[in-house]
Amino acid sequence: MIRQNLVDAILAKMKLITKANGFRSDCGLNCFEWYEKKLEHKQFPAMIIRDPESPSYEESGVFYHSLKIEIDIAVIGKDSVFNNREIISDILKSFKEFKDESNRECKYGGSETLIEQKDFMYGGTRLVFTVEYESPPWEQ
Repeated sequence: MIRQNLVDAILAKMKLITKANGFRSDCGLNCFEWYEKKLEHKQFPAMIIRDPESPSYEESGVFYHSLKIEIDIAVIGKDSVFNNREIISDILKSFKEFKDESNRECKYGGSETLIEQKDFMYGGTRLVFTVEYESPPWEQ
């Protein structure tokens, strides 16, 4: 299960995003895969990692996959905008490390941010990456 191994490796890499490891934030302390519950206040800032699709094609008996990875950031509080930008920077640094260590072709597809202010400030960003990989026929 190459796809699961890649998701596990990305999740493990993102969980290392802490100030103790030289990053700007501690977002790795609240890093989840496909988290579907409402986040509690103590879980902010948070990162949620998803692998929603993996288009593939076959050529000469090999399947070529483009695994889409979405990383959602959730922030809350008066410094939401600044914290959000710090976390984006941390994720980009961490994903580059994953790319270098895995020797996979990885692409950054950009990000989209939404910050709201009602009774308090909150928001987040979705970053999109693609990881290219090969598999034997009829495997992922």
